[in-house]
Amino acid sequence: MQEHVDKLTLALQAAWIIGPIVIVLTALRVARLRSAGVRTTGIAVATRREARTRTVTDSNGRNRWETYYVDVTDVSYADRAGNRYHCTVDGRYDYGEGVPLVFTPRRPDRAQHASAASYGRVLVAIVGFAVVVAALLYARQEVSSDIDQFCSGLNADARAFHDC
Repeated sequence: MQEHVDKLTLALQAAWIIGPIVIVLTALRVARLRSAGVRTTGIAVATRREARTRTVTDSNGRNRWETYYVDVTDVSYADRAGNRYHCTVDGRYDYGEGVPLVFTPRRPDRAQHASAASYGRVLVAIVGFAVVVAALLYARQEVSSDIDQFCSGLNADARAFHDC
């Protein structure tokens, strides 16, 4: 039974390693886009609804694919040299409407919506990290408590059998 607590502890350790790395990489990307990124306004040329899929777990614990739909807009824009590019951003924009974009000078062909340069992304990473760590801490505490409660009424042989 203790292996369940050990697995949660291992997951918590992994979260403590991976989480800060993701936060730092996100912050560096945002900082790079804010300091060196070129801001421009593209023109919406087409909007469409795009089907995307994700894996969800149903109430029986089985994974299944779920399709959902997102509005995306094709955008035309130019770099400082006047070279024309196209990109796709999430969201619905009317034909001819301006769309705020940002790209790095080395990769003008990879523009993103200007919100990519927002520190809000870093905040989302921090909150996500905190939620994962809190959930793992809570789960580990609950599992440990349940094991202690289960094992408290067992004799020595039963405790050894159940790995208490």
